[in-house]
Amino acid sequence: MLSICIPVYNSDATELVSSLLNQIKNLEFKVEICLIDDASPNPKINASSFNDPLVFFYRNEQNVGRSKIRNLFLDLTNCPYLLFLDGDSKLINPNFLITYIQKLEKSNVEVLCGASIYQSNKPDRGHYLRWKYSIVRESKSLIERQDNANLGFKTNNFIIHRSIFNRIKFDETLIGYGHEDSLFGFELRKAHIRIEHVDNPVLNYLLDNNDSFLEKTKVGVQNLKRVLFIVNFDPDFIKSSKLSQAYMWIKKYQLSLLIYPLIVVIHPINKFLLSKGYFILPMFDLYKLTLMIQKK
Repeated sequence: MLSICIPVYNSDATELVSSLLNQIKNLEFKVEICLIDDASPNPKINASSFNDPLVFFYRNEQNVGRSKIRNLFLDLTNCPYLLFLDGDSKLINPNFLITYIQKLEKSNVEVLCGASIYQSNKPDRGHYLRWKYSIVRESKSLIERQDNANLGFKTNNFIIHRSIFNRIKFDETLIGYGHEDSLFGFELRKAHIRIEHVDNPVLNYLLDNNDSFLEKTKVGVQNLKRVLFIVNFDPDFIKSSKLSQAYMWIKKYQLSLLIYPLIVVIHPINKFLLSKGYFILPMFDLYKLTLMIQKK
């Protein structure tokens, strides 16, 4: 019934797999677990890490990126539904799989999102940026997600029917970090695929440090600019991203030459403060906008 797909990159998914296996034992339905390591330079697991016939492990010889590795699960799994979980996730619901399976039994699911959350307690200053941004911007309640089913589609913790995934795959031209989920969610919306939501989150328990998150954000902004070209600057996609809206507004009124000299002076100071964990949301928005309007 369900293939659990776990892409892995320098993360230890042992606890996640163990938790899933404990829940599978209480199910009467076919559930399999497939892990693909995307050529981790510092692998934490290997084929011998899991001694269970329900677990299949595959390691890429070369890193293929966040989009292509997810598409690979189509070739390595068999069940009609695919559940995607990141390797650094942690189960917090003892009935996590049952919650999903009951939903699959009751309705003709095309895409079903369970969401993810972050720790409630404030981390140390060195990891504050990733945590605060996620709490403020990324973590949405079930009501918020149901009110706008396409809002902030994320690749961690969602189920998709195999037939849908065969039609709409992740764009493999996006190699680095970020916005492969934005583009995938947009393609689902364009194809009129029904996205449902359920209160069944996982915990993202590994936080990037501030410098790492700033660097990932930089790559993500570059990917967002690529996505804008891929969708041919589609107005519906632009509406889904405040950063894209601001960028297009600046381009429309040709304000880059006026604004850029000012913010390029502020940028090093802003980046320094963010790297030290001094977070005010407009500071981070300005950091991303500065990267967005750079010509590189």
